[in-house]
Amino acid sequence: MLRDKSGRVIESLRVSVTDRCNLRCRYCMPPEGVEFIEHDEILRYEEMDRIIRVAVHLGVYKVRLTGGEPLVRKGLIDFARRLGQLEGIRKLSLTTNGILLSQYAASLKEAGVDYLNISLDTLNREKFRQITRFDRLNTVLDGIRTAKAVGFSLIKVNVVSMRGFNDKELFDFVDFADTHNIVVRFIEYMPFSGNAWQHDTFLASQELKTRLQTRYTLIPLDDDPSAPARIYKIPGKLGYIGFISSVSESFCHLCNRLRLTADGHLRPCLHGSIEIDVKHPLRRGASDAELAELFREAVDRKPAFHQDFLDNHFHSPACDREMVRIGG
Repeated sequence: MLRDKSGRVIESLRVSVTDRCNLRCRYCMPPEGVEFIEHDEILRYEEMDRIIRVAVHLGVYKVRLTGGEPLVRKGLIDFARRLGQLEGIRKLSLTTNGILLSQYAASLKEAGVDYLNISLDTLNREKFRQITRFDRLNTVLDGIRTAKAVGFSLIKVNVVSMRGFNDKELFDFVDFADTHNIVVRFIEYMPFSGNAWQHDTFLASQELKTRLQTRYTLIPLDDDPSAPARIYKIPGKLGYIGFISSVSESFCHLCNRLRLTADGHLRPCLHGSIEIDVKHPLRRGASDAELAELFREAVDRKPAFHQDFLDNHFHSPACDREMVRIGG
């Protein structure tokens, strides 16, 4: 079991399979994009498989495949199928921007992926083009419909809340959750290296909840306390609404996650700068026991809270990588 000094038990590993993406979202990377990691520096699937097996042996049972956009990497479906058959993994999920979802949804379901997280920050075509720099809203909507049609019972749509951009779509997303019987989660905008974050763009979850409560009753669900989102049911509506308050209501003390970057580093915290290299020890022939010690080091160095948010008033992100280089 992976347990830190405060008693947090690490049960979840988010695995970035690539830093490539077929969108250029403004909160994820600068307009010129990023310099992609050299092919030889990206972990091979066999290497990821071994690292994940070590993690599972240590008690991790939730694995989420992320990117970049994971579906742009060749062989992703076969990799997901191998993970879906790995004893010890009880929840296998995938985060996607939805651009390729119509093409791959059925294969993902057949491979053993349990549920999907889909990024969708606006239901307005022009705003979608502005935030992603591509005119592909209808493609994503088609992907969501296809995912529902092939039998995914749990689909989570992630909306990064931005004042002055998509805050007036709050009730539209409630209707969207109802129409498709899905979970829509509003995520507070976090500062990362290279993104277009500005202080006056920030929109706290509590403000959104207050707005919703002018029209609806929000019934909190007794959900997993270690999950990043607080989930609510609206009487008379299908689906659910959730809030991820990473900035205004830090839940670090409940976080049970580690991240593996595409270039082979364990990150104890999404918004920190601590990384533990596992790729080079692996390629030098490290044993499973040695790799397990690297996991324990990552857990030991997992921070208790976001010091930069508290001390720097959101202006100086401690994270030294663009979001696309980390993986959600």
